[in-house]
Amino acid sequence: MINSSLMDILRSLNSSELKGLNDYINSPFFNKNKNVQKLYSYICRQYPEFPADKMEKEFVFKKLFGTAKFNDGFMRTLIFLITKLAEDYLGYLNYMRSPYMSKLTLLSELYIRDVSRIMAKSLRAAETDFKRQKMRGEEHFWAMQMLEGLKNESTILKEKTLNQKEISGDLTKNILFFQSVHYFIQALNNFLFILNRRHLVYLDTDLLFMDEILGHIKENYSKYSEIPLLKLIYNQVMMNLEPLNETYYIEVKNILLKHESTLTYMEKYNASVGLQNFCMRQYNEGSSEYLREYFDLIDFFLKGSYYSPVEKGSFTPQTFKNFVIVAINLKEFEWAEKFIRVYSKKISPDSRNNTYNFSMSRVCFGKGDFEKALWYISRVSYQDLYFKLEVRYYTLMLYYELSMYSEAFDLIEAYKKFINHNKMLSGILKTKHTAFIKRVSELLKMRTSGNYRKAPQIEKELRAPGIQILNLPWLLDKISFFL
Repeated sequence: MINSSLMDILRSLNSSELKGLNDYINSPFFNKNKNVQKLYSYICRQYPEFPADKMEKEFVFKKLFGTAKFNDGFMRTLIFLITKLAEDYLGYLNYMRSPYMSKLTLLSELYIRDVSRIMAKSLRAAETDFKRQKMRGEEHFWAMQMLEGLKNESTILKEKTLNQKEISGDLTKNILFFQSVHYFIQALNNFLFILNRRHLVYLDTDLLFMDEILGHIKENYSKYSEIPLLKLIYNQVMMNLEPLNETYYIEVKNILLKHESTLTYMEKYNASVGLQNFCMRQYNEGSSEYLREYFDLIDFFLKGSYYSPVEKGSFTPQTFKNFVIVAINLKEFEWAEKFIRVYSKKISPDSRNNTYNFSMSRVCFGKGDFEKALWYISRVSYQDLYFKLEVRYYTLMLYYELSMYSEAFDLIEAYKKFINHNKMLSGILKTKHTAFIKRVSELLKMRTSGNYRKAPQIEKELRAPGIQILNLPWLLDKISFFL
């Protein structure tokens, strides 16, 4: 069988990119080996299925070289060379995708070769082009820093002035500004990643200089009015640090909606996830109006395809399920079923069936059809730690609704062990699940014993400000039966 790494690369290419790789391999500048060209031409004809029987090395060798004796080492060498060319081609595609890299590398080469006149012209063109860029993300400020550095080196280190009209002001000050903004954006993105991960897993990480950077941006917030990305990520970090302060949520939402066309896909995706998380935290804390707020934003997320960490990628199972749960909690069952029917096709094949069954189970649960909900959830088999946890939590509610008390008590014991034995879970997640198990256990004991004396005290504790627990609205609804 031909190298699977090569097949993985070729499957990732669209027809236009495959043709580009063909031109790349047939260019004598990159490859002069005719046998490599011959083999690649054959492989291309098998795109996109690449049938296994037609990709066996012995079969391919015979097709290309007729009656010659099969040489495994020769075939391995050809496949290796094509794989290397394909990898180089991917690097080229990535390089050309950047609006900055080709210009910066040209300027660097002109600087090294001391071609001052052409460099002056190229600097002007690059600066004009960079300033015209609508997408001013992390790469933009890195590129501006590099551009200012090249201007500085050209005039100071070589003791030359290209043209006083072209280069004016304190270039070192400009370099420091772009360097600082680039560093702030990088640092804030890393802070945000770690803070988000801490909601799920235990991380003992010192966020070096976080307080200093946040303090600086807070004090100079108005000075960064022309850098919406910096303000966007700053407010996302603050949403994590002050999860109940809606000021930061409003700011993130306003920046995202106002500057959608100037942000990269990944920046918009991260901000969208931040808005979703904030709305769910508020709802879980008892602010029911944020559920409708979340639902109203879903249309924006769908139109922008902000449901995958990769542009034009598959729907992430967690985001898919969150959209369904929000709709169900608002009794938008028709919307939820249509959404599942239409968008489940956008989930990756590996996760599609599990996500579909879980989502349909939630719809049935919301409608009160608990038996059908249990039928769907029984067909879910997750390998992911957090989805396994979610299935246990949800199945426990189903057992309670179906009065399957023996099964519920057995599940509670397994649920507890699962939490206690998983050291990866964050403290917050353990606290919420443990509190949920405790309250459901109390509900079960009251239902099976007929003794409701503790009900008023349990309700009081559930309504305490800042309680850390899962599905508080459901628990309050269940406790009301005993009051």
